[in-house]
Amino acid sequence: MLIGGVLSFNSPSAAQKKWTIDDILHTERIVSATISPDGNYVFYQTGYTADGYYPVKPSHFYAINIEKRKSIELEMHSAVSSPNPNARFIQWSPDSKYIAYLAPLSNSEKKCQLWLIAPQGGKPKRITNSDNNITVYSWAPDGSKILYVTDLSISKEEYYYKREWGEVLSPEERTWTRKKIVWVKNLSTGLVSQLTDSIVLMGTPQWSHDSREIAYISEGSDGIPHLYKKGIEQKARAHIISNLGDSVRFFAWAPNNNTIAYICSGIEQAAYVNYHESTPFLPANIWLYSPGEKNKKLTEQAFPQLASLIWANNGKQLVFIARSPETAVSKEYNRYMQLYMYIISVVDGKSKTIADGMDFFRGGENITWSKDDKQIWFVNGEGVGYNLFRVDVGNGKVSHVTCGKDCNNIASFDKKITKVSFIRQNVNLKPDVYVSELCRWNPRKITDINPGVEQYANEHGEIISYSCEGWNIEALLIKPPGFNPKKKYPLIVVVHGGPNWHKLNDWQPDWEQYPLKAFSAAGYVLLFPNFRGSANYGPDFIKTTHYDLGGQDYRDVMRGVDYLISQNYIDETKMGICGWSYGGFLTPSIITKTNRFKAAQFGAGLPSIEAMYGNLWTVERILHKAFEDYPWDNGAMHLQYSPLYHTNKVTTPTLIQHGDKDPRCPVSGAVLFYKALKSYGIPTVLEIYPRMGHSITDPVLYRRILTKNLEWFNKWLKEDTTTSFERIYPRNQKQSK
Repeated sequence: MLIGGVLSFNSPSAAQKKWTIDDILHTERIVSATISPDGNYVFYQTGYTADGYYPVKPSHFYAINIEKRKSIELEMHSAVSSPNPNARFIQWSPDSKYIAYLAPLSNSEKKCQLWLIAPQGGKPKRITNSDNNITVYSWAPDGSKILYVTDLSISKEEYYYKREWGEVLSPEERTWTRKKIVWVKNLSTGLVSQLTDSIVLMGTPQWSHDSREIAYISEGSDGIPHLYKKGIEQKARAHIISNLGDSVRFFAWAPNNNTIAYICSGIEQAAYVNYHESTPFLPANIWLYSPGEKNKKLTEQAFPQLASLIWANNGKQLVFIARSPETAVSKEYNRYMQLYMYIISVVDGKSKTIADGMDFFRGGENITWSKDDKQIWFVNGEGVGYNLFRVDVGNGKVSHVTCGKDCNNIASFDKKITKVSFIRQNVNLKPDVYVSELCRWNPRKITDINPGVEQYANEHGEIISYSCEGWNIEALLIKPPGFNPKKKYPLIVVVHGGPNWHKLNDWQPDWEQYPLKAFSAAGYVLLFPNFRGSANYGPDFIKTTHYDLGGQDYRDVMRGVDYLISQNYIDETKMGICGWSYGGFLTPSIITKTNRFKAAQFGAGLPSIEAMYGNLWTVERILHKAFEDYPWDNGAMHLQYSPLYHTNKVTTPTLIQHGDKDPRCPVSGAVLFYKALKSYGIPTVLEIYPRMGHSITDPVLYRRILTKNLEWFNKWLKEDTTTSFERIYPRNQKQSK
């Protein structure tokens, strides 16, 4: 049963309880944790949010007193609604007295208002009464005011147009642009002022250090994003402070004066537009704006993939992550190139790399300067784990704060940079919030989320490694409860998405649409290989599969299977393979190359590379830049690498799943692969989920997909005749092939 938003069981026989899909769905997930500025509390949230990967379910919100280790569930809802799963954009007030968040008045309302609640609990207080939806907000540094942004009401012309014609896609033309208005509320007087007219706002406006001005990025009449500054007085005019002709992508106020550092790049209009390509790949420069002075270009050369920067506390240096300027003119494929951490002086523009040797492909997270600016703290992936690091600004040397292969991430620091909160977990350790002082590292667990999980018959996970073609391949291995090395077990291999993603050493009841704990409870051994092309292993490892998707990564997967078989506890007549997204490319690719797997499943896949060009907003940048040729330029190559055109070699029963609104991988690829297998008489089932995108987020459909995936492997690997697939493919039915 659920107690206080966590899974708990009181039955004396609970230790023998097997995980079920319903148990998985009732398990709480910690999705965020943030320490208060004064370092006395941690706010944390459990449940699912509307992040596009898992179903939305009612979230639970807590504030825990660090010293007392007492959690209080916060009633983040209005007087007329039940606990609201839509509360979002949560921030501490500068004085730590309140937690602010956006939420509608009721669960049926779509328009968000701004609310405050104390960490000690009590009723929330609504502080806005906006006629339009509030999208973002920002506290003034002195805590006296809050600015917030509202959507402008839809025009009559747009309303009637959409009612008549619906959403018309025109890549070369945006007929309607949703404009926004910036407001500010004085919390002591209650006065609300409109700061801007309707603008095309990008990101969240930011306050100056003295709470007297704001700056924001907005699209000008020329269609280019410019940086604007405005005083908070209603009569003050906003004016452009960036250089005309440059596109601004990020900015940050200095912590102790009115200088602004901003990142901008030239405008590049390619003849061929890739709608999944991100603009930060364009080389960019750092500029400084100071009142009364001419804008100063801080960088001599442009840095590719420069997307953000962070000021030192003394306002004399900046830290950022980017590629080397020399790579801006390199013809080598830029996505795989090394990223570095730089610090740059705002006085003379001299820069240097620090933390050399770190793999920042996925970017350093939670970057924070120490109070004396002598160190920089950050979180970064490292193989199957995540660790907290610190780098000495003087000599550039980096050292571990946390060590090993656990996942230590989602770090936050108090205002004085004396404490840090973070989430720790591994495959055998459920995630909880930990807190430590920075001067004396002594992390202590302050939460106990899902205290009942130890009463289950739990699986055992471990990290293994093996060699393939001179490369060390790391993998997560999960053995079922009561594992006996003298027995033979069925195996399910789960290949991750990406391709430049990874499987982490984390505690997951389900992952990428798969009921992991239910798989283990059913007696399966699970293998998650981080094959070549995976992130967190350095640029050389990640770029090896360039022009070879489905080649080296396939061999890495099979070498892992052979390694487990050599341990004598795998029944190689009962092996399955599955994967989602890029795993939905590698899985069909694998079953066209080998018949060793007796069951396969893939979802949100791309079995036809050519079909990937059937969407405007697709992962085309991965495919095009992995093979360098478009299908209309080199059709033979796309046929060679597409699993679709090798389906005559498949003998594996295959379950295919896909959302019909997938913006990344067109559903047509799933339909084509399904039709091909059916034409060859291979037992095949296709499920297309209505209104779903790249992941299945509807709770009812998500439960179905977890159930179907368990049943599919039970049918073909355990000869289970009670599954829902028995009516379609009775066990005694002979295959045509």
